[in-house]
Amino acid sequence: MALMNDHQRNQIFTLCRELGWTDQMRHEMMREWIGKTSLAADAADPVTEEEARRLFDRLGDAVMRVRRERRLARRRQRRVWREPRPTPEQVYRIGVLVRAVFGGDRESFRGWLRKRYDVERPELLTPRQAIGCIVGLQRMKEQGWRPRRQVRKQAGAKEVVE
Repeated sequence: MALMNDHQRNQIFTLCRELGWTDQMRHEMMREWIGKTSLAADAADPVTEEEARRLFDRLGDAVMRVRRERRLARRRQRRVWREPRPTPEQVYRIGVLVRAVFGGDRESFRGWLRKRYDVERPELLTPRQAIGCIVGLQRMKEQGWRPRRQVRKQAGAKEVVE
C-alpha cells in the first residue's frame, strides 16, 4: 500500500483553491468521497496513492465543469445582441425626405420619430422601421403634409390653424 506523495497532495490543494473551496469544504468532500478527512502524511489513517488518484479525478472533473461554465459566461458577455441598424442609404433617403417634408424643423421631425418609433435619430431605427419611416415620409410628401409650426407661421400670429 503506497501512500500519497507530496506532488499529489499539492495538486489536490491547487484544485480545491481553483474551485474556491475552504478547508472545511475540502474536509467534507474528502469524507464523502474517500472516507478520510486529512491529507497529512502523519495522519492516523493516511491517504493512499489510489485514494489520492480517485480524489484527483473527481476534483479534476469539477474543475473542468467550472472552467467550462466560466468560459461560456465570458462568451455570453461578449455576444451582447444588438439590434441591426439601417443602411447608410436608408438613413440618407430619410434625410432627403425629412428636408422635403419638415423643411428645417428638426424638432418636429424628432417629435414625429419619438411618437412613432420611440427613437431620437433615424440611425437608431431598425431596418424594418427605416423602411416604414421612408414609406410614411413619402406619403406625407405626396399629400403635401407640413408641420403645424410651419402652418402657424404662414397663417400669421393672430390666426391658429389646426
